[in-house]
Amino acid sequence: LIFLILEAVLLERAANALGAYLAAQLGLDEEKQEVVAFGALALLQNGASVVLLLLLALSTGLLPEAAAALLTAGVLRHATGGTHLQTPLRCVLTTALGFWAGGFVGYLLVQALADQAAAVTLAICTVAWGLWVIHRWAPVEAETRPLSSKHKAYLRRLSLRLGWLVSIVLVGGAFFRTWWWAPGLIGFSIQCISLTPPGHRLTRIIDCLCSRLQGR
Repeated sequence: LIFLILEAVLLERAANALGAYLAAQLGLDEEKQEVVAFGALALLQNGASVVLLLLLALSTGLLPEAAAALLTAGVLRHATGGTHLQTPLRCVLTTALGFWAGGFVGYLLVQALADQAAAVTLAICTVAWGLWVIHRWAPVEAETRPLSSKHKAYLRRLSLRLGWLVSIVLVGGAFFRTWWWAPGLIGFSIQCISLTPPGHRLTRIIDCLCSRLQGR
């Protein structure tokens, strides 16, 4: 019941209300009001994800690691896009839980891979796979927000540049044995998976499970 209330009220309805208010203040037509509402929904969704992730990470002492995973993925997602769940709240919960778990796994990897050569090898293999994924599939369009050919070409170039930049930083972090290289690598992997067909199928499975839990 709480799940349904949050889904209906705190995100979608709040975004629509904010969109309607801004449209009225700016004198926008109905079409532009929908665009504003979409932006408001994205803002609320991202804000809710960050707040929930902060609560989880602070309560478990994993704030730096979770933040590293989220930041790495966020930098890439800005250009590459990625798969989406069917409702905003599902995205909020999955994002928070996923990057909290990513921070935890990254923390364990830093502790387990004390050998520099092993850490660098893992980082190089992971970023090589990720760069191939970005080259093969980025950018991924949202169904509700198709891209023009010009903008898509721009995002593709930006995706590759950011992919290389993040990859170099992560390999460098592994070489110098920083605390953030492994959480960042996990965030990089999560984002790259969201671009692939298996990542899309995983999203559909999560949607299906959520719908069953909600009795839909």
